[in-house]
Amino acid sequence: ATLETMNCVADVRDDRCIVWAPTQAPNTVQDELAKFPAMPPENVEVNVTLMGGGFGRRLAVDYALEAVEISRIVKAPVQVLWTRADDMRFGHFQAASAHRLSAGLNSKDAVVSWRHTKAGSLHNLNPAELAKPREGLHQDLSRGAYDIPYVIPSIETQYVTVDLPIRHGPWRSSFAASSVFAREAFLDEVARIRGIDPLTLRLEMLQGPDTVKIATLNVDRRRLRRVLEVVRDKSAWGETTSEARHGRGLACNVYKGETHVACVVDVAEDDAGKVRVQRVVAAVDCGLVINPTGVEEQVEGGILWGISSAL
Repeated sequence: ATLETMNCVADVRDDRCIVWAPTQAPNTVQDELAKFPAMPPENVEVNVTLMGGGFGRRLAVDYALEAVEISRIVKAPVQVLWTRADDMRFGHFQAASAHRLSAGLNSKDAVVSWRHTKAGSLHNLNPAELAKPREGLHQDLSRGAYDIPYVIPSIETQYVTVDLPIRHGPWRSSFAASSVFAREAFLDEVARIRGIDPLTLRLEMLQGPDTVKIATLNVDRRRLRRVLEVVRDKSAWGETTSEARHGRGLACNVYKGETHVACVVDVAEDDAGKVRVQRVVAAVDCGLVINPTGVEEQVEGGILWGISSAL
C-alpha cells in the first residue's frame, strides 16, 4: 500500500482541463482525461506532484478520472482524496497466475530438460501497448520463466495470456514474482526426488559456461553462484537444529540479467499451529553500489513486504 492514498485536484472549464496528480503515467492521464470532456489532449494540462509511493498503483488513472468528472459536473475546482478504506478496497492487486512445470532427469540424475508454462494476466499493460505488439513483448511478460539461469540442455517456456474481469495491476518485480516462486519451488521438488540438498543442487546446476545470453539478457552465473555461497555461509545452512517444528528454505534469482539475489528463510510453527518467520538471510549482488544504505533499505523493505503481503 502506498503511504499516500489516491488523490487528485482537477479544474475543468469549457475548453481546458488542469489537474494536479501524483501519477506515474502523466501521458496516459492526459490521454484518458481528454476523453471525458471530449477535448484535444493538448488542452489537458497535467501537473505531476510529489507522491507518497507509486509501486505501479499510480500507473492507473481511476482517481484522476473521478476528480475530472466531479469538477466537470459542479463546474468548479475539486480535490478528491480517497479514504484508506477506499484505497484498500478499490486497489489494483496482483492477479493470480497458473504454472505447469516438468523436468527430465538422465541416468545420472542430472536435469537435462525443463518445461515451464505460465498462464497469467497482462497486469502491467494497457490496450494500446497490446495493439502495437513489439518484439519480445510476450517474452518479457514471462520474465522469471524464460530467463531461467540454470545449466539445462533443453529448455522450453511458454506464456499464455488470460483476461480477468477484476481490477488488477503491477506488483513488485512485475511479472517475475510468481514465475520465480513457481520455478524455485519446483526445483526444491526435484531436489527432494533426487535426495540431494536443494542448495547443493542449485550450485550443481550453475556449473558450466560462466556466462550465457538468454534472449536480450546476459546472465553471469558466477555472480549467482557467489550469492548462493555467501548466503550458505552467513546462514549456517548445513547446520542442523534441535528446535521442533522448524523449517528452512531458500531461493535465488537473476532479475533482468543484472541483480543477483539469494535468500534463506527460517520458519517455525508455534503451539497454536501458526508459522512465523524467525530469520531471513539475504545476499545481493546488484552491481556497482553508490549508496550502500539505499541498497540495504531496498533489500530490507522487500523482505518485509514479502512477509507482510505475500505470506
